[in-house]
This record gives sequence, C-alpha cells and structure tokens, in this order.
Amino acid sequence: MSFSRSNMNCIEIETDLIPFQLNANQEKFQQCIVNLTKNAVEAMPDGGKLTFQANQVNDSLVEVKISDTGVGMVQDQIIRLGMPYYSTKGKNGTGLGLMLVYRIIESMGGTISVQSKVGKGSTFTIKLNAPTLTKEQEKNRTVN
Repeated sequence: MSFSRSNMNCIEIETDLIPFQLNANQEKFQQCIVNLTKNAVEAMPDGGKLTFQANQVNDSLVEVKISDTGVGMVQDQIIRLGMPYYSTKGKNGTGLGLMLVYRIIESMGGTISVQSKVGKGSTFTIKLNAPTLTKEQEKNRTVN
C-alpha cells in the first residue's frame, strides 16, 4: 500500500521506531504490516492519526504496535478477528487479510493482540522473539 491513500484520507502518520532484528521471513512480516496499515487507513474514512511503534522490550522480545484513531470495534468484533471470512467491513472485506496476518505471526512464534474502543480507534500489538545475539554482536550493537 502506498501512503498516497493515507494522504487522500487526511491521515497523519507518526512513528516511534527503533531498529530491531527478527528471525522471521521479512516478506511475510512486511505483508502483515501492509495488511494492518491498510485496515487502519480504511478505519479512518474521515481522517485521523496512524501510529507505528517498534520497541525491543528486552533481549528476547520485540513489540510492534500499529494504532489508528478510527471507528474502533466492540469486543464481539475483536474476538472474531482472524477468523476465516470474518470482516468488519461488510461486503467490502473478505476477512482474509487479517486471517493471513494472524497465521503468519503465529507461524513465527509470535502473538498478536488488539485493543479497541468504538469511536476512539484500535491498536494491534505484535510480539515476536528477537534473535539471540552473540557477545560480539551485543558489544557492537548501537542503540538509536
């Protein structure tokens, strides 16, 4: 997805990212981020704020959050996310994008959780294991 769609929707994009490494398929992880971003933009038809955060929680855990200030969801919707063919978009969605995201993150040994409030937006949090660094890698690691 290009950010041109976010510009058309008057969406402000904010980032708070630190470099991190994962033992994961980069293309599949990228697809997860694209799908979550697309959903976030579509949840803000009248504009809003899209926030990306990445944090290495500790030596073995990376946390990535994608938040929007969109329409939000009720608990019954959140519980069904990731199920085949379930979509909050009505006939405009297939439910396959989020199902794919959930399956990819699970296959990487990670977890995905959702917090949402109607009229306030949603936050998807992905937690993945970080690779174990050798003593030499740890010594040479720079923190930005």
